[in-house]
Amino acid sequence: MAKVYAVQFDIVHSRKDVNFEIVSGMLRTEHPYPGSVILLSEFFSTGFSADPESFAEMPSGFGFGATSGFLSALADEFNCTVVANGVVFNGGMMRNREAVFRPGRLDAVAYYDKIHPYSAGGENLKIEGGDFVGVFSFAGMRVAMLVCYDLRFPEPFRAAAFAGCHAVFISASWPSHREEYWKTLLRARAMENQMYIVGANRVGSDPYYSYSGSSMIVGSDGAILKEAGTSSCIISAEISADAVCEQRRTCRLLDDARFRGELPRVIEFEG
Repeated sequence: MAKVYAVQFDIVHSRKDVNFEIVSGMLRTEHPYPGSVILLSEFFSTGFSADPESFAEMPSGFGFGATSGFLSALADEFNCTVVANGVVFNGGMMRNREAVFRPGRLDAVAYYDKIHPYSAGGENLKIEGGDFVGVFSFAGMRVAMLVCYDLRFPEPFRAAAFAGCHAVFISASWPSHREEYWKTLLRARAMENQMYIVGANRVGSDPYYSYSGSSMIVGSDGAILKEAGTSSCIISAEISADAVCEQRRTCRLLDDARFRGELPRVIEFEG
């Protein structure tokens, strides 16, 4: 049994220093339990941009520039694992990267590059998709990382489930006019793969969209364990590998799946 925290807040557009202070202040008020996981929303340090090159950072290890220093310090301060998102250069293109930071480690220990760039927002013009699902271990669980628009596509979730993952964490900047899609798909992905789904969305607005939050922690049976409203807040819940294993034992959905198709590869990181 372990605890996960999902942080949603109104990101100040292009102001990393301000957003770093907001996240730190919220967590100092919350006092997360040591040894837990903290999940931040997509582009938490800058907000979404149709020109991500202005926000991109040279990667440091698996992480991303100055932001990786902040996330590493955050993991140390709260003695928690931190999962967060940003943009990194990758040759001539960029990647929308989710990365995992542990206490006592300067660089990220695992990462995932968003497989599905959001073409309706022009993300695909500057950001190329990744080609694997990244997995890390936490409190006896295998946890996959996905990002925002990935929620629309069942394949990476099923790949994670077939690889034995107990949970998927999703950082998002999901616009308010599609809020019902967000809520419905989070529960659907949990039910069809019998795993926890933890989604951290943002609130507020930027030059492109408005965001209604509704961050959510969903159990492996599709039950909503915690759901945020439309204001800045932190939600938390306890999750456990045993609960997922019991769900899969009593209803052998994944064993009964006959069509597996072409699924993205899964890479599990150590550390």
